[in-house]
Amino acid sequence: MARPEYKATVKAERLQREIRVDENLSISLWFNVQDPELKAQLDNYYNTNKDDWKKQPSLELQVKIGDTYHKVCSSTLFINDGAGPASVSPAPAAPAPIAPAPPAPISEPPYEF
Repeated sequence: MARPEYKATVKAERLQREIRVDENLSISLWFNVQDPELKAQLDNYYNTNKDDWKKQPSLELQVKIGDTYHKVCSSTLFINDGAGPASVSPAPAAPAPIAPAPPAPISEPPYEF
């Protein structure tokens, strides 16, 4: 795998909830580009190369176990065209409820005969 040009680390204490394998994961990225010319260049690059996934910027989520990184998922990025509910930033979600601990095994009392 090629070395990423940008990277970030998310420590466990910053996670707000668990992710299950059967859930859909949405990935968002903010470049926060204030320069209108640079923003136009970025948008143009995305639009010009939108059909070539090898030229699209992408994200990969990994977990580090020991000295090895293990891929969780990866996705290419695309311009948010404003279609659908994903174009509106949702309000911060309340923390996911924590499931109660499973009940202790029931052991029958010893019987005396």
